[in-house]
Amino acid sequence: TQIDNPLGFLLNPKSVAVVGASNGVGKVGYSVMNNIVQSGYSGRVFPINPKSPEVFGFPAFKSVVDVPEDVELVVVCVPARFVVGTMKQCAEKKVRGVVIITAGFK
Repeated sequence: TQIDNPLGFLLNPKSVAVVGASNGVGKVGYSVMNNIVQSGYSGRVFPINPKSPEVFGFPAFKSVVDVPEDVELVVVCVPARFVVGTMKQCAEKKVRGVVIITAGFK
């Protein structure tokens, strides 16, 4: 359980938001969503995509702060230029853990 493991929010989160979630095959956000769905993950899934009303059959949200529930883990799959703004949203939402999958930092 999460009480037994101080990293439970990261290794076995109750909820995951995927920033950059996509229905587009070949995109990182597609691969992350596909892996979550195919793994049989039983927690809450919140795709974040300001241009799509739904991703993988889940209602999509425009930003992390728009999710109406608590989010334990955010997986960030957007270009580097959007990461700082996303991290500010995560701080505002009081997200416990973040995994960043991106390139382009210099």
